[in-house]
Amino acid sequence: MNNFVAKNLYDKVCLLAKDKIVVNAYSGQGELSRLLAEKAKFVYGIEVQTSAHMHAEQIKTSNMQNICGKVEDKLGEIDKNVDLIVLDPARAGCKASVLDEIINRKIHKVCYVSCNFSTLLRDIAVLQKNYDIKSVEIFDMFPMTAGLETLVIMQQRGS
Repeated sequence: MNNFVAKNLYDKVCLLAKDKIVVNAYSGQGELSRLLAEKAKFVYGIEVQTSAHMHAEQIKTSNMQNICGKVEDKLGEIDKNVDLIVLDPARAGCKASVLDEIINRKIHKVCYVSCNFSTLLRDIAVLQKNYDIKSVEIFDMFPMTAGLETLVIMQQRGS
């Protein structure tokens, strides 16, 4: 992995979090959640893998809460008004219920990081009913491979 490119990607995501309540869906081991927490008012990290969740618990800060479970089960349980959701799902993309929850909650901004163009496009098509694309960037985090990371920033229409 190209750490310089990864840092560039994470820096761009973290800029969106300043003074915001953030959900980091599919948060893995919590590294991005910890970085988001440096700028955000509060960060919720949701991760299904127990071992990754346990690592996130070891590095959490006072303005973070790590939740162990499936995003589609846990997102609706967060009772705060969420300003920003960061999506970085596995190659299969987001479940339809996750996208519906984002739209129904009227989360102001969506930051979608993806390594799979087809599922990214599928999920963005659903979100575009209520969100406008503000920017799209490609990051070559894995040089000498065909793998690229795409960052799409979307904002709720009319906000």
